[in-house]
Amino acid sequence: MALQRNSTRVAAPDISVRRGNDVSTNSCALMTGGAQSSSGDGVTQMRHYIGADKPDLRRRYRLATWNVMTLSEVGYQVSLTRELARMDVSIAGITESRIPGSDMRKIEDALMLHSGGEYRTNGVALVLRAPFDKALLSWQPISDRILLARIVHRHGHLTILVTYAPTNVANDDTKDRFYDQLAAVVQTVPPHDQLVILGDMNAESGTDDVGGNRVVGPFGFGTLNDNSERLLAMCENHGLTVLGSWFRRLNIHRWSWLSHDRRTKKEIDHIITRRSDRHFFKSYRVLRGAEVPANSDHLLVTAKMEIAPFKKPRSLRTQSHTMFSDYSTTLAYDNNTQWRSRTVSTFSERCQMIRKKTGSRCDQRSGKPLTQ
Repeated sequence: MALQRNSTRVAAPDISVRRGNDVSTNSCALMTGGAQSSSGDGVTQMRHYIGADKPDLRRRYRLATWNVMTLSEVGYQVSLTRELARMDVSIAGITESRIPGSDMRKIEDALMLHSGGEYRTNGVALVLRAPFDKALLSWQPISDRILLARIVHRHGHLTILVTYAPTNVANDDTKDRFYDQLAAVVQTVPPHDQLVILGDMNAESGTDDVGGNRVVGPFGFGTLNDNSERLLAMCENHGLTVLGSWFRRLNIHRWSWLSHDRRTKKEIDHIITRRSDRHFFKSYRVLRGAEVPANSDHLLVTAKMEIAPFKKPRSLRTQSHTMFSDYSTTLAYDNNTQWRSRTVSTFSERCQMIRKKTGSRCDQRSGKPLTQ
């Protein structure tokens, strides 16, 4: 009796009969919200976002990168967006999408930007789910390996780069062209933006920090090769760090690529950010339960991002309160012009308190109650 094999591949939704909701129609409708840059650099400026829809990054949002092998088959894109929604991923950088050309389209409740070449090779894409789908300011397809997007939020801007690096066996010219192009794009990012690079870098971080510049954290992994040296050199030159190397994890939550022999396991998909923005990320791990129709040998790499609002140090608040709560100390600082504006505001508050409690007026210069 023949054994029946059970496949774990996710079935792609059949959307061939639903012509009324074709994604190409939604894409054309959505493109009316953008305008081509006047400089002719290929940047698409978006104008459809509303100020009230700006994401509040004080909440935690999940970012991810995933090599899905292909999205060019029927129903694969819909299946991907549903899987990202199930995994609660708000921003996802997709590599090896294999979608020809560059376009923006609406897929169910998500917005997809993709950048590809003439043929169904390589290709990168960016999937934005609410509330980031309405906060897109601009985006630019750099090549079939790099895509740039800029998002506005309540506290500033978030710049996202989706990258797909050549494999280690690729020729040096291809590698040089990719990293030169990536470095040029990173240099154009405004310094006040939060920068996040999502992608399959085909390189491991290693365990040693390069020059002590915090490029690799205490939990780096793997052995270095030519791709690793190029990646770490680029990070060192532009103040970047490999985010996963700063989080302690089990190996099953670290490996992002599993070979078909089930023996070779590596961490080659990375999320990279500026060293100064590293504290915005609260967690980092691989989610092993996510699946795509192409049955990819890569796993979903995720990180949770949260921007904590600035708070005045408690020591400064206590010192300021103690300095101006005592009347004699306030008069002593009245002779110093450096504190005159603060003294006046303190006297005004003191007079308001006296008037509220006693009903009498006070002298604006001395802060003492006026005699009846």
